[in-house]
Amino acid sequence: HSWIGNSVFNRDDHGNWVEGMTTYLANYYWHELVQDIPQAFEQRRMMLDGYNLYVRPETDYAVSQFLRKHDEKDNAIGYQKSAFVFHLLRQEIGDELFWRGLKTFVSSYRNRPADWQSIEEVFSRESSQDLRWFFKQWVEQPGAPRVSLRDVRARRVKAEGGKEAWRLTVQIEQAEKPFRMTIPLRIVMTESTDIKSITLSLAQTSVAEFVLPNQPLRVELDPDLMVFRRLTRRQLPPMLNGYVTDPHKTVVRAFSDPASPLQQIVARITDHELTESRRTTVVSFKENALPHDGSILVLAGADQRQAVQSVVQESCGDRITLGDRGFQIDGQTYDGPKMAVLFSCHRADVPGSLITVLYGVTSGAVEIVSRFLFYYGWHSYVIFQDGSVTKREVWPGLPDVKEVRIDATP
Repeated sequence: HSWIGNSVFNRDDHGNWVEGMTTYLANYYWHELVQDIPQAFEQRRMMLDGYNLYVRPETDYAVSQFLRKHDEKDNAIGYQKSAFVFHLLRQEIGDELFWRGLKTFVSSYRNRPADWQSIEEVFSRESSQDLRWFFKQWVEQPGAPRVSLRDVRARRVKAEGGKEAWRLTVQIEQAEKPFRMTIPLRIVMTESTDIKSITLSLAQTSVAEFVLPNQPLRVELDPDLMVFRRLTRRQLPPMLNGYVTDPHKTVVRAFSDPASPLQQIVARITDHELTESRRTTVVSFKENALPHDGSILVLAGADQRQAVQSVVQESCGDRITLGDRGFQIDGQTYDGPKMAVLFSCHRADVPGSLITVLYGVTSGAVEIVSRFLFYYGWHSYVIFQDGSVTKREVWPGLPDVKEVRIDATP
């Protein structure tokens, strides 16, 4: 499996770079090439979401140790993080040198095995830069940076020519082990928006200043997901895979028909966990008596629609309304006996956990969906008509945003 076919081989028993390069160039870069910006963003999102959901800090390992995929954790490290390494390398040395280095790598190692050291040597030579720090940090060491906005303030200043301007000071904090990296900021001003970058040193706190033509209102950290980093579960979009990866989870049976296709999901979960050490609790629905901890998966039949709606309202707000002939989501109505919806929201009262609901207008509407439910884990809601997907969307998680504090002019 290689983007360059069998032209360059992976060195046996060395770190597998092939899957990361293939994922980046075939799965990701194609969307950039055809200028499908939303889909390119979606690919970066899924790389970050996969790593943050399936790789716990205590089970993380270095990209250089990945050989082959056995589970979702391996996939997140060996495919997704590895792909992001090439994205970070491209940003570090620039497009021209990146593509030149890639062509040189292929021509130099055609019909020969190569490893991560080979890649480092080629790109260091082509860019005339010492990239030892880069490969040591991103390839040979486990983990990802935890970055957050700490303080954002501004004051009026005089620019060249006597014009009024604003000096913005941004303080960024890295928790745990600091990384060397450059991270973008979106600065929203009274009359415009600009993207700036701040280079972080190997220190817990980094500070940068920018002179701006208009008053800054707020600053958002890495809004386009251009940097590989650890995110909190609250920062991730709500989705079924958030429920799946929560160590404390409960299935809520909100249907009364024992022959409902929803029972297949309950049976599949309990059967699968006969060989697992972790267990999912299964309870019957009782209004105002949902579990106080962890994520919950509500399997909702039409007979308990109204009671489920009252529970959903607390976490989802007005995003979703369940009706007896259909449902409304994001202001759009879907009616008919063959309609079903799978949606997830962050639990309002349980930080880091989710409420996920599968609801069908009739039992038949969820018959096919019930067999393949866990294939639809990466979106906040998926709409089905007679078992076929008609729409899927992502509700963003909480961005790292701070309002700008204005200092008094001295």
